Amino acid sequence: MFKLACIKGKRKYTVFQGEDEYKARGKIGCEVIPVGESYFKLWVASGIAKNFKYKRTIDLGILRLKEVGLWNKLVDRWLTEKSQRHNNANVEPIGIEQVSLVILMI
Repeated sequence: MFKLACIKGKRKYTVFQGEDEYKARGKIGCEVIPVGESYFKLWVASGIAKNFKYKRTIDLGILRLKEVGLWNKLVDRWLTEKSQRHNNANVEPIGIEQVSLVILMI
């Protein structure tokens, strides 16, 4: 999917991708520029078993990171998208009239 979207040429392609996948993949081959607002939000969570040997240590470590403000710094660094390129000023969002045929076919 990304190989087709990243081809340099006259044709332009669109990739519909979830926000979580976009943040997890980062840059693969070329920069995929988000257009408009997110269509949906997805929260990802993980859990630890109650009787896990290091559960208390992990919990205390997370609490300490939050107490000193490092948790927010890590979230900003790893989860907040920051584009390295600033030439996307001409990008316009895709309108419903441009994708209505695709929606009808689905």
